[in-house]
Order: sequence, then structure tokens, then C-alpha cells
Amino acid sequence: MESSAISGKVALVAGATRGAGRGSARALAAAGAFVYCTGRSADGESVGLDRPETIDQTVAMIERDVGRAVAVQIDHTDEAAVIELAKQIHTDSGRLDVLVNSVCVVSP
Repeated sequence: MESSAISGKVALVAGATRGAGRGSARALAAAGAFVYCTGRSADGESVGLDRPETIDQTVAMIERDVGRAVAVQIDHTDEAAVIELAKQIHTDSGRLDVLVNSVCVVSP
């Protein structure tokens, strides 16, 4: 099996809860990247859109499909939290190779 250009890379998918973000996270993991899946909705705390999907479910799908990922609950409108996330990624992985922004904020 040939290695992909993504294999071994570190990725962050902001907004990996559902839709295009979830699909991007799963595709990156399937190609061999380690994926940080971020969003506001985590198990036990669904936020926005009154829908049940969570970042933890996205990570479970990735791990079930033999990928590697971690869920990080974060509100990307909170600048201090985003800075802390960047520090966490740097500490844990030493780098960030791929960034996907699929954040969506829906106002009533």
C-alpha cells in the first residue's frame, strides 16, 4: 500500500462536529493524519442547531475506521481558548501541518 502525502501529518479540523468538518476530519485520518477534532458540541453538551452530533462521535468514527484523533471542546470565538489550543497542539505534537476551518455560527 502506497503512503499518502498526508500520512504522519498533524491536522486540526475546526468545526469537526458534523457536515463538511466531520467529513474532512474523517478523510484526513483515513489518509494517515493525526486529527485534532474541535467544536462546541461534546458528549453531554450539544451546542447550537439543536442537533445531537458531537466531536466525540466524530473521533469514535475515526477510531473505528482505524484512524487517530482527539476531541477538543472549544468555542472558536474565544480568542484566549484558541491560543491555548495552539499551545496544546505545539506541546503535544510539535507542529501543525494541516488546518481546516469548517466553523459555523448560526444566530437565531
